[in-house]
Amino acid sequence: MYLSPGISEAVVDAFLAKSGVPPDPLTGEREVLQLVAEAKSTRRSRGSWGYKTAELYRTRIMKKISIHGTTGLVRYALRRALVQS
Repeated sequence: MYLSPGISEAVVDAFLAKSGVPPDPLTGEREVLQLVAEAKSTRRSRGSWGYKTAELYRTRIMKKISIHGTTGLVRYALRRALVQS
């Protein structure tokens, strides 16, 4: 069965809400957060986007999760198991 991305996201969010697991606020920004947490430069990112796009994602991440520094982003990534300590 195929579900469009919008519908599948709504289904997953509804499932997580019922199970008590909070939904992940970072959907498309995970790769940038991982780069920051691994102390890799967004200037030489591996993604299919450029430096300015990576920095935009980084800013968006910081606003979404109310963290205002690289250290906080690294801690968040460690708690979410996006990188290993």
